[in-house]
Parts: sequence; C-alpha cells; structure tokens
Amino acid sequence: QARTRSRTRLRAAPPSPREAAMVRCCSLFGGAKAPDSTASAKDRGVEACHDILAACRKLAELALAPEAALALANLWREASKLQSLVGCAAIPESSTWKLPQPQEQAEWERAYPNGGVLLRRQLCTAATGSNDADYFMGGVFVADAGVAFDTGSLDAEECFRTGLMLWGEVAAMQRSEQDLTLRLAESARSDLAELRLLLSPADASWMEELWRLQTAPARGAAG
Repeated sequence: QARTRSRTRLRAAPPSPREAAMVRCCSLFGGAKAPDSTASAKDRGVEACHDILAACRKLAELALAPEAALALANLWREASKLQSLVGCAAIPESSTWKLPQPQEQAEWERAYPNGGVLLRRQLCTAATGSNDADYFMGGVFVADAGVAFDTGSLDAEECFRTGLMLWGEVAAMQRSEQDLTLRLAESARSDLAELRLLLSPADASWMEELWRLQTAPARGAAG
C-alpha cells in the first residue's frame, strides 16, 4: 500500500494557516449530488446566462469609468459565448470533485494572487516520481490560471506543496488508467520536474482538456 510519507527532494516551508484551511476544506467530501430540479442542464444553463446578460444590461445603464466599461464589455462577450456553449452541459453525477465556495475563492486569491478563478478542488494523492512509496495525501486545486497541490500538513515529514503551477509551465500531460502526470518545462522550475496525480480517467481528461484550452495559443505559436 502506498505510503503518504516521502523523502523526495522537493521540500517547502509549512503551509500558512489559510493554505492549510484550504486543504482541510477538501476533507469534507461526500461527492457532489445531482440537483433535484427536473429542468434539463441546457434549460438551467440558458436561464442562468439570461440572468447574467440581464445584469450586464443594468450595468450598461450606469456611467462607468473606462476600466469598468472594458470589464463589462468582456463580461458581456464571455456571457454570450457561454450561452452558445451550455447546450453540451450535463447535470453532475456523484463525483469526488467539489465546486469551490465563494469563501474558498477568497482564500485561493490570498494564497496565490496570480491564481485566477478556482474551478475545482479534490482530495487526492500525488507524487513527484514513479516510486509508489513517494505518495502524499492532500488537496489538488484547479484554476483557470494553473494548478496546485498541498498536503496542508504542519508536520515537516508530511508536508508537500507545489505552489502554483501555471498552465504555461506545464509542457506535457500523460494519462494512464490510474493517474495523470504533469511534466513541467525545464525552464519553469528547478525543484520539480513532474507531478503525478491519482485521478479517475474522466477527471484526468477534464484537467487535460482545460490545460490544452489554456495553452493552445502558446503551443500554436511554438509550432
């Protein structure tokens, strides 16, 4: 059985109280339950998009500063794009992923100011190599800007955290039936070359697709 203690070369200072609190919130897993509503996922999504666009119209009636006006324009544009994409949405089934709560977004921003919007969080195990004895139990946090893993432990022997890994720093991803390996660019980090996350095939596929979407322009330019 894989142990959760390791002597890997990656070491970090103990997490701050807010970082530890973020990982503790991951332990509240019971799986996300499907909503009781009989409305289809598409109907729910379209209704929500209508609400967002209605709010945009109310904001447009105000005398906004240039920066606020640009932010509103971006919000309007993205909400319209979202409305065209919700047709492929589905009512979530029981899952190990948990959707972040508003207070968790605030904690994420304080821990990682450049972390963007927190999209998912999950309790899982991770490793920095292929040795099964090098696994750590902790929380993986997925945002639009990148991903982070943190044990949240104050024990130096059990403490392992990657810090924020921006999607642009991940050079490649490799999936297997049991895990997802993130390989970082050589120039990205000196203390971490790769990270293995034990995820289901569906969860690994979701994260890989997010990475591809967020790095497509850079990879296209490089090609």
